[in-house]
Amino acid sequence: EDVFRWMLNEDPMATSKLAEGIRNFAADIVKLEDVVKPRVDAWMRRHGTQLDKLKLYTTIVCDTGDVEAIKMIKPQDATTNPSLIFKAATMPKYAGLVEDAIA
Repeated sequence: EDVFRWMLNEDPMATSKLAEGIRNFAADIVKLEDVVKPRVDAWMRRHGTQLDKLKLYTTIVCDTGDVEAIKMIKPQDATTNPSLIFKAATMPKYAGLVEDAIA
């Protein structure tokens, strides 16, 4: 990788073409999202769960220390505080994580 980076930096045309390719790829992603998102949203409104429907209109955030709940819900963000972490740390299923953190 070091050699590749060196050679790329030494060749202005290669650097320019790579940057152009990345910009075009990013623009194409936006175009694809504009085409696909309305179709997915329409399908979700008809067939999705209440959580799926809620995700169409708001940011889903988990306010918990329960790692399994976060994995299940797959929020866009998670908040927590010491009392939630303490509660999760006292759960038997996380005893191994606590032991690993202390070790």
